[in-house]
This record gives sequence, structure tokens and C-alpha cells, in this order.
Amino acid sequence: MTDESATESTALPSAVRGGVLPVVLKVVRVTGWTSITVGLLMLGFVAHQLWVTSFFASRAQAGLETELIERAATTEIVELPFVPGEGVITDGGDGLEPPTIIPSESSGAILAYAPPPAGEPLATIRIPSINGYQSDDSLEWTFVEGVRLTHLKSGAGHMPDTPLPGLPGNAVISGHRTTYGAPFHNLDEVQVGDQIFIDDPVIGTHVYEARSWNDYVAAYPDAASRSAQPLVDGAGVVVHRSALWVTESNEGAWLTLTTCHPKFSSAERLIIFAELVGGPNAAVILSLS
Repeated sequence: MTDESATESTALPSAVRGGVLPVVLKVVRVTGWTSITVGLLMLGFVAHQLWVTSFFASRAQAGLETELIERAATTEIVELPFVPGEGVITDGGDGLEPPTIIPSESSGAILAYAPPPAGEPLATIRIPSINGYQSDDSLEWTFVEGVRLTHLKSGAGHMPDTPLPGLPGNAVISGHRTTYGAPFHNLDEVQVGDQIFIDDPVIGTHVYEARSWNDYVAAYPDAASRSAQPLVDGAGVVVHRSALWVTESNEGAWLTLTTCHPKFSSAERLIIFAELVGGPNAAVILSLS
């Protein structure tokens, strides 16, 4: 019996004799379950970002549309002189004061009104040439005033330090591309010459046309020194995420749309430059700019 026991013990792997194999199996098991748990948490986070946020943002659109109509009915419209080369400027501070102008000789008048408080609906953007996110319908989205994280939970917002759409200068609208309804998911499909409509229930619809990077540089030669990469197919321009120059004021009347690039990443920004071609103020602005 002693000889047989010694023989059996000698035949066993050293890992089993020393108790190492059970420890290794336990480590592998714990690591495996940990990896599965982390994977499920990551999957849940992605699902929340892509679908849950979009569900609530899309659901909120009906409420924003109703609020927009109600606000429009009580918003006071003012007629302001337009100063060629200087235009209409907004008052400083919180951006909620009615627009004012630089004292100077004017040659026309445009319609304007005080912007709504941050977070409240401002207007609706329509781009018939592209579809909404996971939709066969063309893009149509009500956006709010403000571009803070809380404001952009509704999908898109107007940058308060820029003019309202339809006014002289450079109106900037930023929107999500993959979360919170992803209104600008297909913004890269906008082509040069495509029309972009800003439906403003207060004073009317402003019509813009997408311009190429070359068109933009021709209008503003200083832009040639900026770091920007035009898309091979489309009117979009890709810039660094910190390129705040795209929000700078321009002569005439422009609309700048910004979103993340590429899709599912925020490494860069995709920009669409569009120029006013129609609407309540277009005739005055275009004739005097």
C-alpha cells in the first residue's frame, strides 16, 4: 500500500500536488465574470447613449413644437435699421435683451425680436436633402436657445453669442450626431447648393444655401489661413474640435451648422456653411451687404 500510494502521488501533476491549479482556475473564473460584467455595463452605456437618449429627445419634440407656437403668439416683433458693413448687433450680458444697433446711418430695416430664455425652443430646422436619424423622412427638428449640455439634451441648440437666424452676421446651430435624437446624424450628406430652411413662427422662414469651402474662402479670404479639410463628397468641412473661428461674425447673413466628426466620435467637428438667400430679411440684407 505504501509503494502504491507513493507511485500515485508521484504520478499527479506538480500543480495539483501543490494546490496551484485550483488557484489559477479561480483567478480565471473571477477574471471571466469580471470581463462579462464590464462588457454588459459598457453595452448598457452604449445602448443608453444611442437609443435611450434619442428616445427621450425625440419624444420631447412634440412638447417643444407646442411651446414654440405658444411663445410665437406672444413675442413682440421690432423693426430695426440695418447698417451696411456693421449690421445689427445684440446687446451684451445674458443675451436676452432686444437687439440694438451701432449708431450709424442706415439704409434699410429688418425684422427682429428678443431671443427666448436659454433652453426654450427657438425655431425648426429643415433640410429636405437629407434624412433624419434612422428615418426615411427628411430632417426636421425643433432646436432651442443655448448650447450647454443641458440644452443639447433636446438635440440641437442655437449659440447665444451669435445672431438669430435671419439676421445679419453668422448664426450658429450645434447639434448631436449620434445621441439625443441625433438630428445632425447625416449632416455629411449635405451637398453644395442644398437648401436649409429655418422655420421661425415669429417672423417667417429663412432660406439658406450650403456653400463649398472654396465659396466661403472667396467671400472671406482670411479663412484660407485656417486649418480645415473639405469632405471629398459633400459641402462639409472638418475642423479641429477647438476651432472657434467658425463661430466668428461675417458680413452678410450666414448659417453655420456644427456637429461631431466622425460619427460615434468627438475628435473633430463637421461644419456646414450656408448663406442666406431668402426670407423676411433677405432682400434688405442682400441688397445692402
